[in-house]
Amino acid sequence: MVTVQDLTAFDGSRRIEVVDGEIVEHDRFATGNMQHIFVVNRLNRMIDSFVIENQLGEAFNDGMVYVLEEHAGVVNRARIPDFSFVRAASLPERRDILGPIRVPPTLAVEVTFPTQSVDEYLQRIRDYLDSGTEEVWFISARASEVHRFYRDDRSLAHIYRDGETIAAENIFPGLEIPVSQLFDAG
Repeated sequence: MVTVQDLTAFDGSRRIEVVDGEIVEHDRFATGNMQHIFVVNRLNRMIDSFVIENQLGEAFNDGMVYVLEEHAGVVNRARIPDFSFVRAASLPERRDILGPIRVPPTLAVEVTFPTQSVDEYLQRIRDYLDSGTEEVWFISARASEVHRFYRDDRSLAHIYRDGETIAAENIFPGLEIPVSQLFDAG
């Protein structure tokens, strides 16, 4: 049995998630995949400045814990996306910087990492959408693709490739993200 207080007690050196009520610890200091880090940082730079400028909410780089499923104080599911965004209207009134966020992200982004399987990523996508996350972006750094999944239409997924632009008007009105800029080193 894992509680929100348990999650709060873990220090930042441990990457702790909860899956089906069980703690899953990921090695936070595993050898980083440069491509993974590069894509997350690029996405953060593109979205965070837009979010701040337009006062849309808060964008978070890797490390924010979201409690996606909780019953009577017991956490059944908590995830840490590589990048996330929460609308201003959804942010808790009192922000407790020592604990996880107890609302689903508006947008959760997962960037492939060599040690995780496709099945693990598919479960993560389902977890976010089932909890109320509006969109999940699954980014394959190796294939240079962004797969965009929607809470309100599970039968629909868009795949964006080099030369295409992501316009997430429902989340970031006016922002366009050229897919090539996520992957180009230049």
